[in-house]
Amino acid sequence: GNGANIAGKVAVSTTLAAGTSCIVSTIIARTFTAYFDMALTINGILGGLVAITASCAFVNPWMAVLIGAGAAFVYYGAHCLLLRFKIDDPLDAAAVHGACGIWGLIAAGIFCTDKNVRYAGYPNANDACQSGEQFGVQLIGICALIMWVSISSGLAFYFLHTFVGLRVSTQLETVGLDCEHSKHPTNFGDDDDDRDGNLDSPRGDNKT
Repeated sequence: GNGANIAGKVAVSTTLAAGTSCIVSTIIARTFTAYFDMALTINGILGGLVAITASCAFVNPWMAVLIGAGAAFVYYGAHCLLLRFKIDDPLDAAAVHGACGIWGLIAAGIFCTDKNVRYAGYPNANDACQSGEQFGVQLIGICALIMWVSISSGLAFYFLHTFVGLRVSTQLETVGLDCEHSKHPTNFGDDDDDRDGNLDSPRGDNKT
């Protein structure tokens, strides 16, 4: 069959998108922060991988490059919005998986071609890409996903807030959750109290 060729195409598309997003994210970080930010670069790679996932089997290499470049801008924009609205997401998970995932779904509708869809072996291939129908389907899918995640997460967080609690104490935030919940807390001190996760340690206020 055509499976080996499709697998090769998927590998090329995925690598191109991730590599392009890495380069563009590095340039964006250097341009807007005046230094090279490894966190932005690495998350840019992840954003490129997330964005190409939906369409890796049915886009051309140059399309994968554009999708990866777009992911870099989408990720950085979402990253800035999280900071602007003071949303606590230290790993930028929402920016990487949420924002870049949405971009990936939109890109699948923009860049797909009926020829590539048939080549990838999808059943009942028609002219949905050329007619724009697939783009509409992608938008509907995004709306459905947002509704599902909002409702299910909202209920879960409400339950946790009501019966368990979502916040820890300010002191524990300062010292670091690893001191309370990890057998091997991460710190740079040599003092036994620090290694034992003692919240009353005199050095606790200086640790993150």
